[in-house]
Amino acid sequence: MSHGVASVASGASEEARCCQMPTIQSHIGVSYGTLITPLKLHSRLPPMDAASFFRPLAPYLDAFVEQDAARRLALLEQGLVPSAEIWGPTRVFAGYAQISEKIEGFHKNWPNCRLVVASGIVCFSNAGHFAKAILSADSTILASGHSVVELAADGRIQRVLAFWGPPSAIPERLRSASASC
Repeated sequence: MSHGVASVASGASEEARCCQMPTIQSHIGVSYGTLITPLKLHSRLPPMDAASFFRPLAPYLDAFVEQDAARRLALLEQGLVPSAEIWGPTRVFAGYAQISEKIEGFHKNWPNCRLVVASGIVCFSNAGHFAKAILSADSTILASGHSVVELAADGRIQRVLAFWGPPSAIPERLRSASASC
C-alpha cells in the first residue's frame, strides 16, 4: 500500500486548549460551541522524531486505502489507540468503529483516492504537524491541507486534527506591522 507519515520532541506539561468546533444547526448555517480538551504533552517520553510519527501513520494511511472493513479495523488498531479521535471541521470521530465509518465515507466521496503526508513533520513533544493531500489514482492532488497528530504514550495516534484548504491571507494590518521587523 502507498502511504505517507511523521514525528515529535520531548518535554512539556499538560495544557488545556480551547477549541471552536462547528456544529451543523441546519442546512442554512453553522454555530460554534466551545470545547475544552486537554492536549496531552508527555514530559516523560523520550524525544520523538519524524520516524516516531511515521510508524503509526503508515497503518493509519493504509486504512484510508483499505476497502475491507475487517482489514481496515486491524490497520486502525495498529496505528491508533482504542480511544483515538479524528477532529474534522464538523464532527469528532471517536474510536475504531466511528473512524472506520469515516473512512467508508472517504471512499464514497473520493473513489480510488488515497490520503498521503505531503511534507516533512514539525515535531513538538508528542505532537506533529504536517501537510497532507488527497491523491487520485494518477497522483493528481485533489485536495490538500494540514494535520496535527498527537501520539499516546505507547507511540500510537491518540488524536488527529484535520484542517483542509490553504490558510487565509495575513490581514493587511498585520502585514504592514511585520514589514517593519
